[in-house]
Amino acid sequence: MEYKLNEFATDDYKMLVELSHHQIKIKGVDIVPMTQKEIADECKISYPTTNKLVSLLIEKGCLRATKTKGRYIITKKGLACIEELEKVRTIDEDVSEEKENEI
Repeated sequence: MEYKLNEFATDDYKMLVELSHHQIKIKGVDIVPMTQKEIADECKISYPTTNKLVSLLIEKGCLRATKTKGRYIITKKGLACIEELEKVRTIDEDVSEEKENEI
C-alpha cells in the first residue's frame, strides 16, 4: 500500500501552508491579508470549518490575528511548522522519484 507522508498533515497545518502562499509585506511585516471568507473560498472548505481551524492555529500559537479585520500574521512557531511540513513534502517527492526510477 502506497501513501504519502504529507497526507497525514492535519487540516489546520495544511491551511497554515496555504496561508503562507498569500503573505505580503506591509510596513516590513509579512501579513496574510485574507478574511475568513476568503480563506474558506481559497481552501475550498466551509466558513465554520475555517473559523474553527483559524481559531485552532491561533490557540496553538502558529497564527496571530491583527487589530485590522482580515489580516493575520504567521508566527515564528507557524513558520517552523511550515518548514517541517516542507521537509515531509520533499521526502514524499524523493520517495516517489525513487519508485519511478525502479520501474
